[in-house]
Amino acid sequence: MSESKSMEQFNSCFIFGAHDAIGSCVKEKLNARGVEVTAFIPDSIIADVPVDAEYAKANLEKISREQLTESMKGYDVAVYNLMPEPFQSVSDGVDLYEFYRERLVNIPLKTLECAIGANVKKIIFVGSCLSYFARTWREMHLKDRHPYLKAAAEAEDLLVRAGKGAESGGIDTVFIESSLCFGARATVWKDIFLDRFSKMRDVCFAKGGVNIATPECIADGIIAAAYFAEHGKLLPVGDADYGYKFIINTMMETIGSPDRYKATRPWRFRDFGTVLKREFKAAGKVCGLDHRYIMKDIFECGAYLHNLADNDVVGKVREYLRYSQLGIVTDYDSAEGIRRSMRSIYPHRFDENGRLKAEWIGVKTTPNESN
Repeated sequence: MSESKSMEQFNSCFIFGAHDAIGSCVKEKLNARGVEVTAFIPDSIIADVPVDAEYAKANLEKISREQLTESMKGYDVAVYNLMPEPFQSVSDGVDLYEFYRERLVNIPLKTLECAIGANVKKIIFVGSCLSYFARTWREMHLKDRHPYLKAAAEAEDLLVRAGKGAESGGIDTVFIESSLCFGARATVWKDIFLDRFSKMRDVCFAKGGVNIATPECIADGIIAAAYFAEHGKLLPVGDADYGYKFIINTMMETIGSPDRYKATRPWRFRDFGTVLKREFKAAGKVCGLDHRYIMKDIFECGAYLHNLADNDVVGKVREYLRYSQLGIVTDYDSAEGIRRSMRSIYPHRFDENGRLKAEWIGVKTTPNESN
């Protein structure tokens, strides 16, 4: 990875989506650096989320370009943290590609163009590290099989071209490709796996593993990108490579469940994906990652970022973004992030101090118990 350009000072940041764990962490860390922050929060959730910051609320789909441009005037940097999650399920009957293209391309493009009109210097989009793997594992044709990844690839290409770069009269446009994030609700595990685990005698899952991160880790990558990333950079940001055995056993131990990981044969795990798609279909839901293939395409492959073909992607990105110059200490505890997620998903099993209640020790989870 080429050397980043010299440090760019900035005094203000406009964050789209400061209500979730990553966005709120970016806000807090920027405030600690003396940066003025204003949060833009979708009006559909503003009533449910207390945010200790200046904020604007609106519907990005409906807000006029004039209003959006005016909202961003006077800000040096914008962070767009409203990309839909890859594992999000939507109502059956919608055109999945068009659904994700609207949310990954069209609305972000409107935001980018308004940021240019407001003379914002840089915009950082927070996406998924699955885009990195789709780009890297070309022989697997992931974009052809998964509507989310097809739309995400178009977003990275189109938004970078539309941004043009500040030196060309546009705006420096950067993508942070976030690892699976633990430390909040960890949607992929809650919505797809946890209730199903409760029905199993053993928690059967694929061999291999994945790179995970905490909100603090992703936030540091976003902030470092605001200072150092050049226009057009697509930067995978993560922390620890963990096997599924460690991840699942940590989950179960945290909530007191006696269940433990058991490796399953690849063909059985792929059959599980087909069953999963059938269950979602029966419930009137579909997903932007095709369940028939996602088990084989992602979960079985070892989606690592530290030791991917002897290439330490995480280390190279941190070096490029000059973490040491910014005083960023990378002693993230991603294992504790897993525990934090489980306390969020199963809050009734813990006391006010976050300790597992004695009555839940050795108690298997039940379907629909997760919060």
